[in-house]
Amino acid sequence: MNYELMHKDTVVATVEINERGTLTRLVSVANPAHFPYGTAPKTGTKDPSGLIRWWENRRIPISRDDLENVVGVSLPKAATLGMILLACQGLSLSDCYWIRKEGSKDAFDDLNFFGNSFSFDLGDALVGKGKGGTHLSLSPDGTSEGNLRKRWKIIDGRRVLLKSGTPPYRYEVYNEVIASVLMKHLNIPHVDYYLIVDADELYCACDDFVGYSQDFVTAYMIREGGGKLNHESEYEFMVRRYGELGVKDAKKAVDTMLLVDYLLGNEDRHLNNFGLIRDAKTLEFLGPAPIFDTGSSLGYRMDDDALAVAPPAKWKPFPSHSRPSQLDYIEPLPDGISVEALLSLPRVILSACEAFPSPFSRKRAKAIARYIGNRVSEVMGKYGLTEKKRGNDLTKTQERIMEFFHSNGGTVYAAQDLYETLGISRITAIRNLEHLVRQGLIIRVGPRKTGYWKLLDQ
Repeated sequence: MNYELMHKDTVVATVEINERGTLTRLVSVANPAHFPYGTAPKTGTKDPSGLIRWWENRRIPISRDDLENVVGVSLPKAATLGMILLACQGLSLSDCYWIRKEGSKDAFDDLNFFGNSFSFDLGDALVGKGKGGTHLSLSPDGTSEGNLRKRWKIIDGRRVLLKSGTPPYRYEVYNEVIASVLMKHLNIPHVDYYLIVDADELYCACDDFVGYSQDFVTAYMIREGGGKLNHESEYEFMVRRYGELGVKDAKKAVDTMLLVDYLLGNEDRHLNNFGLIRDAKTLEFLGPAPIFDTGSSLGYRMDDDALAVAPPAKWKPFPSHSRPSQLDYIEPLPDGISVEALLSLPRVILSACEAFPSPFSRKRAKAIARYIGNRVSEVMGKYGLTEKKRGNDLTKTQERIMEFFHSNGGTVYAAQDLYETLGISRITAIRNLEHLVRQGLIIRVGPRKTGYWKLLDQ
């Protein structure tokens, strides 16, 4: 059957889509400028390959957790998910693209999910809370991406995405909130996540960051648009294309995301979870999308002891044999990143984690603070950053260490007590203890393994 691919109320092209939701042919082109970015065929051709990839990526991924509740055994998974995509007319809360039957008078304002209600049945089924079976209805859940269980809801008029995590602890749920706290503290634009309970299950939730008449154009789509030079790395290409598409401080935008991912140990930054926001009417690029989707971080599959001493996460999304660390592309450190804010991160994160409900433990909170403290120490060393001295020639960290001594009777028996409580790294704790010894403010008593530190006037 023929359908019109629409961008809001602009007819983009006529395409053929079969009953299983598979786009098979580009019949005609009406407005090539409004094709999804990077998918338009070359002038004079009807090559549908780019559009087919875009349409296939629009459906729920086959790898989504717990699909058994919505996918039966009579058809392949891909066919059922294609039918769900077709039933929701390709509508999404990430952009303004959709389809309608050729000759239909359907209008975007009457159907879009930004301003109209939608069915919750598919979302309920996708998180295992509703009636099973294939739900062929108008729902943004039919075009939601990612492998974790998730669903859209309308809460107080807002379009809110609820996302679960990996059993048994579902640490990704907490990690999204931790990432929000970190980026707020560093004054970095981001999507704000918060905890929410729905049908007796804990989720992280965020409001839709794409507005009515906007498109989220992923980095994958930007790469599909072509133009990469032979000598360019993926990183260099993306920075250049951001700039060419009108992004001010393009390198800073990419570098800031990489810094956040480094501090959090994000293992799942890929070309579909960062990109740009575009005006769907004028096609003007408005700027980078706020940073989102950082739940697969902070050793979400590790136990607490392993996390506390874990090394930095492996490279993503720009792997490079010549640049072994994610920090190697970031030169200089992005403007606006405060040394004082970096150094206080572990304490801020520890405080946020301690407010989480069970089963999130204090041990986990300390391990996360220690992990982030280790990454902060590496960043400080990489860029030659030093903490500003206070009026008494002590840094803020050293003042906090002295306060810790006073609040513990003037004696510290284990450096671990110090760095776990203050949320700093072991290296930072030892270095500052040694400095305070040299300053004559504390002394070390006894041998290395069984000794302790105490205030000099004790």
